[in-house]
Amino acid sequence: MSRAGILALLAAFVVGVGVLAWLGPGNGVHSLTTPPPATPTPRPHVPCEVVLTGDVKDCGIPVSDPATRSACVAAGNVLRATMRLRGNARDYVLSIAMVGWYHGASTYQLWPWGQTSLTAPDVPKVALQFDSGAIWESSDGSMTVAAGGQSGTLDARLGYVSGLPEAPLGLLTLSGSWSCV
Repeated sequence: MSRAGILALLAAFVVGVGVLAWLGPGNGVHSLTTPPPATPTPRPHVPCEVVLTGDVKDCGIPVSDPATRSACVAAGNVLRATMRLRGNARDYVLSIAMVGWYHGASTYQLWPWGQTSLTAPDVPKVALQFDSGAIWESSDGSMTVAAGGQSGTLDARLGYVSGLPEAPLGLLTLSGSWSCV
């Protein structure tokens, strides 16, 4: 091979290495590698009105958006309250039911569920549904209800019921203030 041929081959090799270096990883705009996944935008931190501990740790506040307004009824011997909570990690629906037990402002003992319905006469109970569909029900604890039946406090232990591919071990503790907003 002639000297000119060798130089042409060498020049082609150098140009090829230069092009590969220019297109290679870590070169920003010209990189052909897959860009890193976008970092999810963190949720704004919410103050703790309702605190979850145990298998899940989070804080929540009642959502005051009219589109997700709470449904609360306190009449006769029935108290039913459903409220949306905005947490730091996810959203929840908190349901409170006292059908046949409610008698006004007081502290009520929470018991393991007898009936699975929130509308059937049964022991005072609460349920927490995650935005993922997982449902946890009260197994024991207590709840206070303020005058008018629209607010109070909770200190409940909840056991997992359904909604996840695998059942988590342990309990959740739900404590803090609840209110119909």
